Amino acid sequence: MDLHLQKKNALILASSQGLGKAIAAELVKEGANVMLASRDEKKLAAVQRELSQLGAGKVAYMVTDITKPVDIKTLVEQTAVEFGGIDILINNAGGPPGGGIF
Repeated sequence: MDLHLQKKNALILASSQGLGKAIAAELVKEGANVMLASRDEKKLAAVQRELSQLGAGKVAYMVTDITKPVDIKTLVEQTAVEFGGIDILINNAGGPPGGGIF
């Protein structure tokens, strides 16, 4: 499906695994440039390598703790420098591990 996202710039929080990573993968497949962000540099580097093989979009990352305002500010600034701006923001956040209903 062509969502006309070629060359759009996306910033995705908590994107080293789970839902954030899945969203990032789909955007890269659509040709969007993606800035990954999480606290785990090892996971971010692995995801960057993996997603860079999926499509035409560029993939970058920055280690970020979204509980720290200075990290958020730096992330937004770095994304703008890397890609020329931000068109898409996915304000995702990690959560507790899933569990049963009962």
